[in-house]
Amino acid sequence: MGKREMRGLIIGGIAGALAGMAVAWILLTRPQGESEKQEFSWTEVLKLAASFLRLAERLSHLL
Repeated sequence: MGKREMRGLIIGGIAGALAGMAVAWILLTRPQGESEKQEFSWTEVLKLAASFLRLAERLSHLL
């Protein structure tokens, strides 16, 4: 496996871990009774996804 593929695997692993933590954070910080009344704010989800992509881009420059 080349250096480039290894970098891709590392960045993908970090991005996946961060996405998993973001989903867990969203689910844990929602009020209990609100889950049946209101769905996820898709703008919040898109903002989180954009911030993770920016973080992955910054990390790729370090590797």
